[in-house]
Amino acid sequence: MLHTRRNGTKTSLSRGILEGQSLKIWRCLKLPILHKRSGSCENLPMETSAEMLASEDRAFVIAPAGCGKTELIAHAVNLTEGRSLVLTHTHSGVNALRNRMRRQGVPRHKYQIDTIAGFALKYARSFPYLSGLINTSPVKGEWNQVYRDAISLSRHRIFDTILRNSYTDVYVDEYQDCRTDQHDIVMRIANILPCKILGDPMQGIFDFAGQKTVDWERDIPTNFKRLPALSIPHRWKDVNDDLGQWITEIRIRLDRGEAVDLRESPCEWISSDPQNAILESASRKNGSIVVIGKWPKECHNLASLLHGIFSSMEELECNDLMNFAKNLDSNDSGYRWASLMLRFAFSCFTNLQTRMKEFIAYYDSGNIPSNNEVGVDQDVIEALNQLAESPAVDTLIAVAHAFDHTPDVHLYRRELWSEMKATLSSYQDEDTNLKDVAWRVRDRARIRGRRLENRIVSRTLLVKGLEFDHAIVDADKLTTPKEMYVAMTRGRLSLTVLAEDPILRMPAANVLANL
Repeated sequence: MLHTRRNGTKTSLSRGILEGQSLKIWRCLKLPILHKRSGSCENLPMETSAEMLASEDRAFVIAPAGCGKTELIAHAVNLTEGRSLVLTHTHSGVNALRNRMRRQGVPRHKYQIDTIAGFALKYARSFPYLSGLINTSPVKGEWNQVYRDAISLSRHRIFDTILRNSYTDVYVDEYQDCRTDQHDIVMRIANILPCKILGDPMQGIFDFAGQKTVDWERDIPTNFKRLPALSIPHRWKDVNDDLGQWITEIRIRLDRGEAVDLRESPCEWISSDPQNAILESASRKNGSIVVIGKWPKECHNLASLLHGIFSSMEELECNDLMNFAKNLDSNDSGYRWASLMLRFAFSCFTNLQTRMKEFIAYYDSGNIPSNNEVGVDQDVIEALNQLAESPAVDTLIAVAHAFDHTPDVHLYRRELWSEMKATLSSYQDEDTNLKDVAWRVRDRARIRGRRLENRIVSRTLLVKGLEFDHAIVDADKLTTPKEMYVAMTRGRLSLTVLAEDPILRMPAANVLANL
């Protein structure tokens, strides 16, 4: 078992630094791989091994999609004596890392996995006087202050002491997504513990809307030792070797802005109507399937058009849930609650709005629909009427259950609807408002990760780092080479591309030339 300190010696958490022991440097060999297309054997560049990564003090590894980055982290953590802190950016990434640790048999006591946001909030919240943290339930731009408060805390000795006593080293995954303030936090940690970072500049898709992300070429090599990049497309090995090799080739072409001809690829190109194409393609596939679009509203609408066969994935902040809870908190009218609940259900179920939109006007005007106007949705309207006359959380729960049993509708935002019910069920008399409860419910998802359904519609921002059996990409909606690369690398068995033109043309990313 390896555990490195900043002086280059191996140490044990239980025994402290072992003086005089030299650091064993592990090297990995050049391994031949048989390329299916050429039938020839080529020597791949040396890749970073788990032993090499675990032995380093400060190091970085460039890891293209599907080349075994998560596997490498799991093996390195298992080799390290003590407990490793593993940080990433999304709770789906947290879940992926946890699952890989379990599959590799890494003992649970050897690691703690968290998002950078979750780590910063936990420490700042634990020492509010030193950190200056006031808002313990941040959303959207409020996280900026959380990071600043965490950096403030890191200047105090207690931060150093806790990290040294809690962890042996730290691994940071998906480093290309680090904002500059998150990078500052990581650098503070790196001054205390051995720190290894992994990522791929070609997957840096969070550099939008004025969000300043780390400059890989400027910020990384000056602070971390470069280790050999990963290069073998393990995700597709033995299941679709041709696709894996093609993905490896187009990564460079997309970065350079070169055209990609889908007709000369192992993926399936479809130019027809997306809705029918998705249903037809999905009918021929077994296993998990992700349909990848760009914008939230487009993804929700597509899931609705697919009649709930695919569920639409929600962002971590789950803004629609937060807004729903906030609106309930700011209104004490039962009629307003009934109207809000009805509108919320419209955004989650198919066929509801066309059947029940007329009842919105009743509740908005403080009236109750008569039984003669209800029709087949009598159970739902009766529950809403009771809510209008007696607003209470228990009555909201009863309305939600009534919607669950509504005939001839399909739930296509299952995660959002489930989290709404979890929020209502978690509400206690001592809670001051529903929005705080909703935040706690989503925070549990941050900590525990979430279980994905077998068929989902999502966006590159939400599925990056995840793996599916099949990926269906709406290429006409994706406008950058990084988005396209992330989307195309999600499916291990097959890739289907929906595009009017079989030749993809995009501007150059130019992020790999100097790496």
